[in-house]
Amino acid sequence: MTTRYDPVAPIDSVEDAVKALCEADSSILAGALSDVVILVDRQGLVQDIAVTKSLPDYALAESWRGAALLDKVTVESTSKLNDLLAKPGSERARQVNHNRRAPGGNGAAHPPPSWPVSYISFAVPDSDKILLVGQDLSAASELQQQLLRLQSSKEQDYARLRGMESRYRVIFETGADAILIVDAASLRVAEVNGQAAKLFKGTHKKLIGRTIVDLAVTDDAGKLVDKVSAARATGTQQNLSMRLRPGDIDHAVSISPFREDDKSVFLVRVAPSLTSNAHNHAGNGSYALPQLIERAPDAFIVTDLNGNVVSANQAFLAMADLTTPEQAIGHSLEQWLGRPGIDFDLLLNQLRSQGQVRLYATSLRGNYGSMVDVEVAAGTEMASGNTHYAFMIRDVQSRVPDEHGLTNLLPHSSGQLTELIGRVPLKELVRQATDVIERLCIESALELTEENRASAAEILGLSRQGFYMKLRRYGMIDSSAKDLGD
Repeated sequence: MTTRYDPVAPIDSVEDAVKALCEADSSILAGALSDVVILVDRQGLVQDIAVTKSLPDYALAESWRGAALLDKVTVESTSKLNDLLAKPGSERARQVNHNRRAPGGNGAAHPPPSWPVSYISFAVPDSDKILLVGQDLSAASELQQQLLRLQSSKEQDYARLRGMESRYRVIFETGADAILIVDAASLRVAEVNGQAAKLFKGTHKKLIGRTIVDLAVTDDAGKLVDKVSAARATGTQQNLSMRLRPGDIDHAVSISPFREDDKSVFLVRVAPSLTSNAHNHAGNGSYALPQLIERAPDAFIVTDLNGNVVSANQAFLAMADLTTPEQAIGHSLEQWLGRPGIDFDLLLNQLRSQGQVRLYATSLRGNYGSMVDVEVAAGTEMASGNTHYAFMIRDVQSRVPDEHGLTNLLPHSSGQLTELIGRVPLKELVRQATDVIERLCIESALELTEENRASAAEILGLSRQGFYMKLRRYGMIDSSAKDLGD
C-alpha cells in the first residue's frame, strides 16, 4: 500500500514539491526528461533549483536561489514566463531564454548571450508553490544558429558569384577585341562575344560548336594547330599572326590556357594587326603606322625586341628635336628616353616579363639638350609573325611645379627621391634625402606624443626653439606661430 504524502508537511525544496506532485498524479512526470527543475512561489521568487551538473550553465542556474526568476530572463521571454506562472498545469511548453550574466556558458570564448530552456509548469498540490520543469535547448539553438549562418554565407556567396558573373559579362561583351572560349581537348568553340560574331559574320549559335581550325584560312591552319599544341603542352600564352575567314586580312591572335571546372580551356583573343590598317614607308623597311597615330598629339614609337626604333610619329620627332623619321630609325630609344642605363632597361624587362607598362614617370631628352618630364605606357604587338614594342609617351611638363627648377623641389617620400636620380647632382640628392628623413622623424614623434610638441622635441633631443624652427621650415605650422608651451 502506497503511503500518501502528508499535505500538512511544509514544501520548501524541489524534492518536496516533486514528491507532493507525484503523490497527486504520478503520470504527470512519467515521460518528462528534465534538465532544470525550479520551485518558485506565487511571487516568482526561486525557492529551490535542481540542475543537471553536466550542463554548461550549471553554475549560473545555482546562483538564482532567492532571486526573482523574472530578472533572470530576457525581455522577450518575460510574457512567456508570466503565462507559465499564471496558468500552471497547462500542457503547452514555452521556450524561455535566460540571460547569461555570469561566466560559464559553453566554454567558447564568446558564448551566446542567452540560454534557451523549454519549460512546463505545474501547481504543487496543497501549496502555493509552482514547479517549472525544463529541458535544455542549447544544442538545438546552436544547430539553428549554425544553419542560419550557413544560409547567410550561401546567400553572400551567391550574391558575390552573381556580381562576378555580371562583371564578366560586361567585360566580355564590351571589349574591343573578338574573344572566343575554346575547349582545349576538342578545340570546339564554347562561347563567343559580340565582336567575335561580327568578325566571323555569324551569330553566337552558329559559331558555338565549330572548331577554331575551321575559322582560319587553309594556308594558316597548320600554324594555328602548332600554336595550340604548344599552349596545351607548356601552359603558357602563345601569339601568332594569321589570316582568318571570311576575309584575307592578317590578325594578331593570342591563345591563353587556363582551367575551368577541372578541364583545360583556351581564351583566344583576336585583334586586327597594325599592318592591316597602316601605310608602308617606301624603301626603308620600317614598321608602318596608321594615319591616326601618325597625327596623334602624344609621341608613339615602335621598337624591335632590343629597343631599336622601327617607326616614330611626328610628335616624338618634335619632342626629340628631330626633323625626319630616319634620324630615329635604327637607333636605341634609350638615346632619348629616361635616365641612362636605368629607365629603359627597366621598361624592357617589364615588357618582356609582363607584356605591358603603365604610367611610368621619367624624362625625355632632345638632341639639343632640352629635357621634359613624360609618362610612358608601353605594350607588346604581334604583326606578320614578329613581336614589337609600342611606346606611348605623353608630355606632363605642365603638371610639374616649376618654381626654381628641379633642384629646389622637396620630395616627400623615398619614391619621389628615386625619380630624381640621374637628373639632380648627388650632393643635392644627399641634402634632400636628409630633409626627407628629418621630416619623417618629426612626423613620427608628433604622432607618438599625440601632437604634444614639447614632448616631441624632448624625444628627438632638440631644444624647444630648434624644434619650432624645423616645424616652420617644413611648413608643419604657421610661420607666424609662437614658441608656446604645449
